[in-house]
Amino acid sequence: MEIQISGQHIKLDQKFKEIVEKKLAKVSYYIPQADLVRVEVKEHGNPSRASEAEKVEITISGKGSIFRSTSQSVDRYAALDEALYKLYEQLRRAHDKFLSLRNKSSVKFLKVVAPDEEDMKNAKANVSKSAIDEMDKKYNRYTEEQVAGNLVVRSKVHKTKPMTREEAIYHMEMLGHPFFIFVDKDSLRPSLVYARRNWNYGVLELEVVNDEK
Repeated sequence: MEIQISGQHIKLDQKFKEIVEKKLAKVSYYIPQADLVRVEVKEHGNPSRASEAEKVEITISGKGSIFRSTSQSVDRYAALDEALYKLYEQLRRAHDKFLSLRNKSSVKFLKVVAPDEEDMKNAKANVSKSAIDEMDKKYNRYTEEQVAGNLVVRSKVHKTKPMTREEAIYHMEMLGHPFFIFVDKDSLRPSLVYARRNWNYGVLELEVVNDEK
């Protein structure tokens, strides 16, 4: 597994690179198919945001799979610790979903190994409370936020290929979202899978009808 470390318009010292390599040494164990890990460091140009002075982005790729984790903190060392913690939380979640789906579907899901309790404890000990709260909120399906008005704040178009319901569930869990929009591979209808309680799921399909008489 290759580890590439770079800074965007900044110079990284050898000490930081050695720490990165040490902290990411277990990636090949947790993600067996990983063949490349890219770690990029960026500086924030706004002096009023000292608490987010530097950003670290970790991208892991191999055999068609990609994991990405980013964090901003007071310096690159703190940002690295938070990005690593977020990565471990993603792997833990992905592992749980792999176990829950592997015996229920013929689809071959990405296999990952969950970080052990000691690694999770060590990673969590080095990060801020805000980073922990961020991940708790991301993976809590039942957190509700009140939005005032009916303002559309963002619109995006995503390219996709038809997929099975099992694949849609897997993608939803990997993203940590409570729902996922997809095109059903069998019916070719626009569909939505959503999380219900007790690890159950619901699916909504749209059927276009012509109401002209």
